[in-house]
Amino acid sequence: MHKLLTSLMALGLVFGSSVLGELTGGIANADTAYEKFKKTQMAEFSGDKAPENCRERKLEVKENGNKIVYELCAVKGKAIYLRSRNDDVVHGFYNFKAGKLIQVDAPDAFVSVGYRNGQPVVKWDWGNETVDYKLSADFKASSREDVVKINGILKKFGIRTQ
Repeated sequence: MHKLLTSLMALGLVFGSSVLGELTGGIANADTAYEKFKKTQMAEFSGDKAPENCRERKLEVKENGNKIVYELCAVKGKAIYLRSRNDDVVHGFYNFKAGKLIQVDAPDAFVSVGYRNGQPVVKWDWGNETVDYKLSADFKASSREDVVKINGILKKFGIRTQ
């Protein structure tokens, strides 16, 4: 399980939102913008490195009648990552840098979203190797709702959000 988690973190595969499948205008093809994004910007959305022996804390919640398990790695009161799963299926992986959410990955949708100052700014699909800088208003609103939800989960863990 640790190897799987490490692999997911290394690839940057995180998120848990129903809007991940949405593709909007402004999507660039793999041969140009995606490669440039990987080389020049993807590192901006990489979270803090989790310690090898990070002791995960777990929280079970009911969402829409489903049991969701959140697993948190935090150091000195700041979130490093938060994983959401139902049974053994990881639905979302949330990366933090200096305690702020910077990337959400949805391994099952092959989509990641990068955040600046709590706002979604870019979405990339590592399955199709596309990058989208022109996020729709609906996508942004749904992504902000996810941020509010995740901040609430972090508060249940006793983590202060910024």
